[in-house]
Amino acid sequence: MGRAACLAFAKEGAKVVVAARREKEGSETASAIRDSGGEAIFVQTDVSQESQVDSLFEQAVSHFGRIDCAFNNAGINENPAPLHEWEINDWRRMMDINVTGVWLCMKHEISLMRESGGGTIVNNASISGLFSGENMSVYSAAKHAVLGLTKGAAVENVKAGIRINAICPGFVETPMWGEFLTSPEARARFDAIPPIGRFGTSEELASTVVWLCSDESAYVIGHSLIIDGGIMAGPIG
Repeated sequence: MGRAACLAFAKEGAKVVVAARREKEGSETASAIRDSGGEAIFVQTDVSQESQVDSLFEQAVSHFGRIDCAFNNAGINENPAPLHEWEINDWRRMMDINVTGVWLCMKHEISLMRESGGGTIVNNASISGLFSGENMSVYSAAKHAVLGLTKGAAVENVKAGIRINAICPGFVETPMWGEFLTSPEARARFDAIPPIGRFGTSEELASTVVWLCSDESAYVIGHSLIIDGGIMAGPIG
């Protein structure tokens, strides 16, 4: 989803800062943008580490002068298990990346946007931020927290010209989901859950993120936009 968003922003003429833990994928994304005539840099970043987030924004401003739009997309979904079986280190890793990482990035983004006169931020949450399910309590708690950060910060910053929203994806075709779809039967079972009858694509999500960062969504503030092929509109299963 992050790669698709970077490419979509570049297509609209944005100068892109690609930030990710994995150097190979991040460098490839920045190179793809430059090869197509756009401007992009890659900054290897673990968003759970404050010093690395500090460095990310220092480099972003050094290269491009300001931050106008931001998509906070980093996240993990590991160790599906009942709450009482979680270990403290697994809990901390989930919260450090999925919640603290979003907060650290927002902290910098908001400060820089206030200095420059405004901007837009989109946080990637999940439909798990709106409900929960078996073995999903910790992941769901993290995504609920992202929506809380989104709504609170949106209210705090709207008069400073900063719009903050979130997307709540359902099933999206990503390598993360590949770990669960280990057989044709599993694939068919999950495909049947969204009323639309298929997974979403990263490109579909990316186009929504670009819209939320554009003037076309100027009156959308503090919103949690569901992108799930109809899952939340009806019974799951």
